[in-house]
Amino acid sequence: MASAAVPDIWLWIRSLPKQWRGATCSLQICNSSSTNQSLNLIITCHSEAQSFDLSWSICAEFHDPISLWSSHYTRLQSAIGSDIAANLLQDIISGVLRYGPYSSKKSLLRLPNVQVSEDSGKIFNLAALTLALMVCIYEAPSTLRRELIGKIGAQLMRSDMRGAAKKLLLAMGTNMEEQWMRSLNLAVTNWAMEAHRSGGTTASPFGVFSYAISASRLWKVELYCPVVAMIMEHPSHHTKDEKLQFSLSYQQLEAVIQFVYRVAFRENWIDVAVNVDNIRSISSLFHPAEFHQ
Repeated sequence: MASAAVPDIWLWIRSLPKQWRGATCSLQICNSSSTNQSLNLIITCHSEAQSFDLSWSICAEFHDPISLWSSHYTRLQSAIGSDIAANLLQDIISGVLRYGPYSSKKSLLRLPNVQVSEDSGKIFNLAALTLALMVCIYEAPSTLRRELIGKIGAQLMRSDMRGAAKKLLLAMGTNMEEQWMRSLNLAVTNWAMEAHRSGGTTASPFGVFSYAISASRLWKVELYCPVVAMIMEHPSHHTKDEKLQFSLSYQQLEAVIQFVYRVAFRENWIDVAVNVDNIRSISSLFHPAEFHQ
């Protein structure tokens, strides 16, 4: 999949006007070259004497905007860019998780305190594009969905965005990381299964996602992949059991691989010895009652 330019949502938020009254500002996330429609992020501000009520929406726009997702109004004490960005990041994380398998379990939606700082740009853009992808999968009109998903998927596959995903997941913590990835992979699974039911061959926006971290003499690799995005090599046969096929399709592979390494410095070279210390793998099932079709 070809790389694509990523809209700098972070820079746009930080450059919003300091004073605005009853106004909206809009930024294009991507557009459809075939229909001339665009997917926009819109911020609406209702301000009073000492406070600002902000809401966010993702809209498909041609002649008139069609709201696909929107946040609740949130009251802020100032319209400083960092305050707005921190609030929007929390809304984005909540929006992603509420599309996932835990959407009906509100007690589990305990959002992490992900700090917003000067170097948060790529993390912020990654989170916003992830929500935009999921909104397109579940909410976008059928005439627009395929093209927009392809474009946002290409944006998310850039190497800098994958690096930002690692930083965001580490900032979230283990429990929230699992919920985030299950929400995202459920969306990818639903998109792939919709194409399968219609007889099409729509490609998955992306497949496996992995990242590695290192500590003293230890490498750890985290791996996530929706089963429908995996390629089976040398299949012996295909089962005709519909319940089994359904169960296999709505699964996510989660794996953790740990390596122990040793480094020895020689006169003219360095020896690095690596051994597999532990491999943990599970396949989690998305419950049918919790799907968003």
